Amino acid sequence: MKNQWRIIVGFILILIIVLFAISNNNQVDVSFLVTSMQAPLILIILGSAIIGGLIGILTSTATVWNQKKTIKNQEKELAIFNDDLDKKVQSANEKLIRDYENQISELRATYEAQIVDKNRKIDELLHQEQAVEETSAAKTENHVDYFD
Repeated sequence: MKNQWRIIVGFILILIIVLFAISNNNQVDVSFLVTSMQAPLILIILGSAIIGGLIGILTSTATVWNQKKTIKNQEKELAIFNDDLDKKVQSANEKLIRDYENQISELRATYEAQIVDKNRKIDELLHQEQAVEETSAAKTENHVDYFD
């Protein structure tokens, strides 16, 4: 829709210029630098419009070309930045995984050390219980019942 309005406005402007040129068909003096000549005003108006249009087209073409070049360079930079970002994210993920694996290893080692310590305490308590049982059994054997 945007381009359609440009085309419509362009045709209207061309129509206005052509009507203006047709209504002015007198001979006029034209001076350019050191030269002077007579020409119909219609040719001067149409020639000026055509030269103006060509200048506009050349200017806009150069601008579009520069914009395309800039876009291409920025797309290359964006690709480089995206690759660099992907590498940084991957590196950060790998570091995070290593840190978590180290924490898991430390926790596992601590857990296993606690299990060994608990088992040692259980063994000590069992030995103490056996010692108490043996001592109480020895006391029972040495116990003399005076009422028998």
